[in-house]
Amino acid sequence: MQEYSIEAQVVERVEALYEGQRAVHVSASDILILMEGKRAIARSAIKVAEAVGLRGQDVVNNLFDNMYYVEPSGSLVMAIYMPEHGLELFAEVPARMWTFKGQSHYLN
Repeated sequence: MQEYSIEAQVVERVEALYEGQRAVHVSASDILILMEGKRAIARSAIKVAEAVGLRGQDVVNNLFDNMYYVEPSGSLVMAIYMPEHGLELFAEVPARMWTFKGQSHYLN
């Protein structure tokens, strides 16, 4: 039950950031992030980890557990939501850096 409440809280925050557009939690197994995107995500995760004293891999793992597709804009938002560390950050992965697996074209 706690996992659902955290996911619901993150959805609410993402929807607020995107002015009420619907946000849907997506699984990392459904997303293909291109190499450029992976590098950008890793660099950002390392910076966040250093700033708060965590391991970079802990931040990366948290990112891939917290991905949201925002409809109808098509944005992919990765949430760093670690309330135990006082972290609540959101990063948008640009459309050119990702797609849904099985798609032969980008959504946005």
